[in-house]
Amino acid sequence: MAKLGAPATSVTRSDVLKVRRRALLKEHRGEVVVQKWPRLRGGYQSERQRAWGERFSCLARALSSPFPQALQDAEGWAKGQDATYGGPKAPTGWYYRDVLETAAYGKLIRYQGEVRVRTPTVRAERPAALTVTANTVTTLSPSQVEWDNNSFWNASVNPNRITIKSPGLYAIGAVVERTTGGTSRQAVFLQDQAGVTIAASMPSPVTAPAWVSLSTIHYFHANEWFDLKVYLLTGSSTWKILSLWAVAITPEALIP
Repeated sequence: MAKLGAPATSVTRSDVLKVRRRALLKEHRGEVVVQKWPRLRGGYQSERQRAWGERFSCLARALSSPFPQALQDAEGWAKGQDATYGGPKAPTGWYYRDVLETAAYGKLIRYQGEVRVRTPTVRAERPAALTVTANTVTTLSPSQVEWDNNSFWNASVNPNRITIKSPGLYAIGAVVERTTGGTSRQAVFLQDQAGVTIAASMPSPVTAPAWVSLSTIHYFHANEWFDLKVYLLTGSSTWKILSLWAVAITPEALIP
């Protein structure tokens, strides 16, 4: 077979047939050169490559034929006709496809009747109130999940924890309700597996019912976790978890 740099007159038909699936040969100044390598088709793809390919395919399908209600909502936003927040608004300057694309990149894409969420996410709750006494750091444990697509929460093994399965950067947070109790000063905070406080809120004392919300961004390694705690300065009160949540926001945390 002719080598690169050999005289072009030395290339035979059999040489071309041997390499046509790997490279495109051409003559340049009387020598054999590689014009380009062809794009691989049908080759091996890793699980992550297939996942990313499916994400973009799903996005393309969502934008090419959106559900009628989604299209109507997107057009309303683009034209400034959205009435969700109290009536007509000024036009956003976006095309409706911009709105759809933004929503799709938010990882919620409706396809074939199902909402497909590929990003690891969880929302846990505790509808039943838990009593918290003064001068004691109390862990509020969820009792159920509204959704959990990557086994973040386990009802029988460490139910107080939200455990991260895939390493990456996560947005995490909680919303709690103090259902009874006086106006004692309270602190609500999230701690990681090392006992380090990674988010906290200490609102001014108010009469129950009262709500506290907190959130942050934190990097977790695989199998690290966080939980939700409350500290009460005086008296006692009861608390519910309206939501204890986490969502991956970097590609390395995506479900393969």
